[in-house]
Amino acid sequence: MRTIFSKFNQKRKKLNWKSGSAELIGIGLAMPVLCLMIIAVVGIMQTGIMRQALEYATYMSARAAVSCETAEEAQRQAEATCLMTMEDNSFGVETEDVDVDLQLVGGTSSTNGGITWEKGALVKCQVTVPFKSLISFSETNMTSIIYMMVERPARTYY
Repeated sequence: MRTIFSKFNQKRKKLNWKSGSAELIGIGLAMPVLCLMIIAVVGIMQTGIMRQALEYATYMSARAAVSCETAEEAQRQAEATCLMTMEDNSFGVETEDVDVDLQLVGGTSSTNGGITWEKGALVKCQVTVPFKSLISFSETNMTSIIYMMVERPARTYY
């Protein structure tokens, strides 16, 4: 039975595989695998560098916040510092998508009524950014959290 591909089969049988064309076929088959491996390595490096930039931005935001006089001022300082740090140290992140959250989570207070913004109170600084890596096809959120103590001196109650 003769088919359309019978001409091609005859030509394939006539190829001299020892003339070097097999190496070309081997490289052609190996090239996509090598490209995928390079993309995976670059994606892992990109994720690691982004994680370091995020942790540094979180640290800088918390440092700026704990020396402020009020919690509202601390929130503004933390956001401004985080945006400046992320602009300088990261790639692939839109600065308007950065979310900075400050919360008083513990510590001692010299007033009765809960935790206040004074020395000894613990602040939780959480920074979240959407991040798209080369190896993931969807956007993921990266989050970094740090706890620091408020450095503002306590009020003196006489």
